[in-house]
Amino acid sequence: MFSAAACVILSVGAFQAEPEAVAQEDQAAGTKAVEQKTVDTFVSYRGIVVGPDGKPVSGAKLYAQTSWEPGESMTPRAVSGEDGRFEFELSSSDFDMPAFDRVGSRRAMVYAQAEGYGPDWQMRGNEDDFTFTLRLVGLGPPIEGRLLNLEGQPVSNATLSVIDIATSEDNDLEPFIAALPKAPGARDVENKFLGKRASMSFSAFLLPPTKTGADGTFVFRRAGAGRMLSIQIEGPAIETQIVNAIPDTVDPVALDQYPGWREGGGCRYYGAKFDHVVAPSQVIAGIGRDMDTQDPSAGAPV
Repeated sequence: MFSAAACVILSVGAFQAEPEAVAQEDQAAGTKAVEQKTVDTFVSYRGIVVGPDGKPVSGAKLYAQTSWEPGESMTPRAVSGEDGRFEFELSSSDFDMPAFDRVGSRRAMVYAQAEGYGPDWQMRGNEDDFTFTLRLVGLGPPIEGRLLNLEGQPVSNATLSVIDIATSEDNDLEPFIAALPKAPGARDVENKFLGKRASMSFSAFLLPPTKTGADGTFVFRRAGAGRMLSIQIEGPAIETQIVNAIPDTVDPVALDQYPGWREGGGCRYYGAKFDHVVAPSQVIAGIGRDMDTQDPSAGAPV
């Protein structure tokens, strides 16, 4: 195999390369070598996908997220075999730097999803053990909701988007559910018990946005048992809100974001089936003016 650097044969006394030209060639060769080294750097991810019973799951699709940019496409990197095992590689060019390149570490969020199961995911990097286990969960009950206005009438054509899927490190929401009614604030109790969150991109990929029907109802399936959904509600003439739904029997709970701080109306938590009342939106109108002349200013960001 020939080197990427140019090879120059000199005949002594017949030809002498200009120092500047040699320096430029050396610089170009060095740059190309660095680029080649970057392209040829790979990280291997391999492991096994099992079900709730610990038995291997075949046909599970594996996804790897290497950027936190919203809307990142989710393309399967591998499919688990009959023994549940999988393996795939990512190159350094797949990673969003510097978010996934801390101290030379290539880290990716690896997701597993299979029909008939809820997903599992882990953050993995090249400093971790090469082989790891992703444990799928049962589907659990669907999340079924209904939106009503202040008069108790159904709100149709509202858009609902799952922006987060959260659970504990051991995929168990029971401690969180038990602590929720007496929690001093939403952020504190979530940070304590919900240490495992899927990204917005994967959440939207697994559970695409949906709209309420004429009766104000909507449903999300496939989230999996022991998974809390954060659902953003928006639509014409209604206030944009975020509610949380847990696939279990849970009495509604309303908490401040932090003790005494009810930003945006606070945080609401529901069980698998619930009604939620949305307030009408408010129109905010005004005129943007130049600070010096007080003349109307067109095109100013608000």
